[in-house]
Amino acid sequence: MRRPHSPAAFARGEPDAGGLARPVRESGPGRRPPERAASASRSDSHYWATDLLEELGCKVHLAHPLGNNWGNRRVKNDTRDAEDLADLLRLGRLAEAWIAPPKVRELRELVRYRAKLVSLRTNCKLQVYAVLAKEGVNVPMTDLFGVSGSELLETCRLASAYRTRVESLRELIEVFDREIAKLETDVRHELRGHAGYQAIQQIPGVGPLFASVFVAEIGDVTRFRTPRTAGELGGAHPEAPRVRPNGAQGPDHQDGMWAPAVDLVPLYLLWRRP
Repeated sequence: MRRPHSPAAFARGEPDAGGLARPVRESGPGRRPPERAASASRSDSHYWATDLLEELGCKVHLAHPLGNNWGNRRVKNDTRDAEDLADLLRLGRLAEAWIAPPKVRELRELVRYRAKLVSLRTNCKLQVYAVLAKEGVNVPMTDLFGVSGSELLETCRLASAYRTRVESLRELIEVFDREIAKLETDVRHELRGHAGYQAIQQIPGVGPLFASVFVAEIGDVTRFRTPRTAGELGGAHPEAPRVRPNGAQGPDHQDGMWAPAVDLVPLYLLWRRP
């Protein structure tokens, strides 16, 4: 693979489609593209390279960074990594990750961007609480951003600087609310008629929001060989050991963001049911 023309561009990792396509077209007998190509371990940020190689007729392999034994090497650089990945691929020992198709990537982009906006909105709300605490304003209601909470924010006495910050944060929260609602509409439109999206909502506690997350992150559930392997995604299988923050290992006890995923086994069966 040729480097970009500018050393600075290479250091920044800028895409160079021409530099990638040229040696691929020129390689192989009769200048036919090779049948295999080892991809980087960060396909989420280099999907353009994956798509380009597939368009050129290559079979792309995505290396799993945690599944390959790199050994104790004194020298570690991109060239050495590429050589080792090629050797593992030739030996049939390359641990591979699933490459999501374009449709799944687009769905993930929407779902993950919505999660990012929700996180930013939550941060803005926490800042409002912090400003009120600085000024000693009591918040008796459970929802500061409901009807009664909005009245409190408009009538409470705040110094000029604190009032400016609160009003600015409220405007940002309104923007986030609008964008999040728009993304949720787009996600529902993308998953309209999706069999897995409908099936997973039969699990108690899983609504449209969690269902969209599961569908986006799991992708094609038929890529799992057994229900157990589907349930072990994210350490969700009840018998799958996992490392806890204190270093101890043990079964998953429905804590963390994957708590509803303990029912991924019936999810798998529902999804594949004709």
